Amino acid sequence: MSTKDGLLKSIRGVIAQGQRSFSKEHGMCAYRGDNGLKCAVGQLIEDSCYSEGFEGVQVESCRISTFISDTYKTEENWARSLAHIQQAHDSADHPERFVAMFKRNIKEKVEGGFIPQYCLEAIEIQEQVA
Repeated sequence: MSTKDGLLKSIRGVIAQGQRSFSKEHGMCAYRGDNGLKCAVGQLIEDSCYSEGFEGVQVESCRISTFISDTYKTEENWARSLAHIQQAHDSADHPERFVAMFKRNIKEKVEGGFIPQYCLEAIEIQEQVA
């Protein structure tokens, strides 16, 4: 396992669920949203480790990063990359176009140098299957 594995798992998980993880109760995106949906970071937090107290806490926080497997922390800036993938999730806020917006946001993050080029693999594989 590696940071690459974690980031790809995060992106693929968000695409597979096809919707943004949102909590009406908290009025924002959530690690665990309504109907059991998971945000980009939530994809990497095991259900047995999740706590509702995580909501509203940034991924870079020790409180959250402690619950993400060390096997995904092999690159120095893993948390920054994951935070950018989370931003791509959070800003894709049009329900009918969520997946397309999320993919576009990921491409923009790669082009801007905010996340590694290999993150495009998750999008390309998904597009080939569709």
